Amino acid sequence: MNVVTKKRLATVWLIILASLLSACSTSPVSSYDQLCQIYSEIAPQAMALDVKEGKLADTIESEMPIFFESDYVNIITADRIKRFALIKSMADNEGQADWQCKTMERYFAGEFD
Repeated sequence: MNVVTKKRLATVWLIILASLLSACSTSPVSSYDQLCQIYSEIAPQAMALDVKEGKLADTIESEMPIFFESDYVNIITADRIKRFALIKSMADNEGQADWQCKTMERYFAGEFD
């Protein structure tokens, strides 16, 4: 195999590798998906509701400081029973009309109290 053929093969392999890596990369996680993940980890835990609310707020503040400052501080001031509808509406307004989080929906309905 001559040098030109080796270079062409190397180029083809680099293109294939780049294609595979881009196909395997995950799309960015939305703030709402990250929020859902936090609730999914904390909401089912057995603890007093006020402790759980504090743990949720602390975790969201530390892991999502921009979302916490801009949105979550408003969410937690809403009536607890209305919070999921508010979050869902916010996601819809940001172009994520199909966003859903069953754990959060159940949490705000009182299933994990």
